[in-house]
Amino acid sequence: MSVPNYPARFTAGCSIPFVLFMGLAVITDPPAAQAAPCPATMNFAVGGTGDPTGVYTPGVPLGPRTNVWYPGTVDDNAQRVGRQNLTNAVNSFRTQCPSSHVSVYGFSGGAQIAGDWRDQNPGMRNVNVVLIGDPRAPGGLASVLPSVPGWWTNQGPRPASPIPTSNVCRANDPVCNLGNPLQDPIHAINTAIGWVTGAHNYAPHEINPAPGNHTPPSAPAIPEVVKVPVKVPTPRQLSPIEPFVSGQVQKQWTPPAVARGTAARNVGEVVPPVVAAALPPQVGQLLAGIPLPH
Repeated sequence: MSVPNYPARFTAGCSIPFVLFMGLAVITDPPAAQAAPCPATMNFAVGGTGDPTGVYTPGVPLGPRTNVWYPGTVDDNAQRVGRQNLTNAVNSFRTQCPSSHVSVYGFSGGAQIAGDWRDQNPGMRNVNVVLIGDPRAPGGLASVLPSVPGWWTNQGPRPASPIPTSNVCRANDPVCNLGNPLQDPIHAINTAIGWVTGAHNYAPHEINPAPGNHTPPSAPAIPEVVKVPVKVPTPRQLSPIEPFVSGQVQKQWTPPAVARGTAARNVGEVVPPVVAAALPPQVGQLLAGIPLPH
């Protein structure tokens, strides 16, 4: 079969649109993908116990957000993992966006992680931290209760920091405001009631990111009129000579079924063991007669 011998003018005519087409193909190739612009602020969220991905961290503003993963438990290993992951996430972001502001939000165990990260980076600039229900707040669990060797190391109250920090804590939230149960047992009882009635739950509108201490409203179940008139050491301060107290901590604060559920019938059933051990028997009997609201 022979190949047709097209006239030269035909082949030349065909070559012109072909060249134009190829030229257009070159011209219309899409440009290389550009990196996303840096946001003015990146919000980092570290969740509480049971929220390893941080998606339920309250009060985080809408907009660019990075959820920091950790095991979602309260033990030392989880805290270490959380601090390292937060450090890695912030450093990675700062490498790409050195001028952007960083806001770190932490709730409960995540607040301890965020606060400890803050304390390890006092020279960091263009950053603020929001701690919600922080166990290391003055009067918080990690400030007044002793360590549990091999599980939970208590570092005591959180030091001051040059980094702007908001501390959000309800008055009857035992995680951030247990107080000294040996000094003020009625307050400790109110925080125990607060635990089962949702004092450690915070709505987004209750989170004030401005630096300072913020106390969302709460009402004590029992008037706090009885206090030990002399200064009493905290259980943490007594822990070297009171092994019983230390032995009760894990039993008390590994989320108990009574504290999380609705089985408790009276105040006496939700009083933390460390508090119950310090109360006279008559007071324990009195508390057992006070029904819990349902």
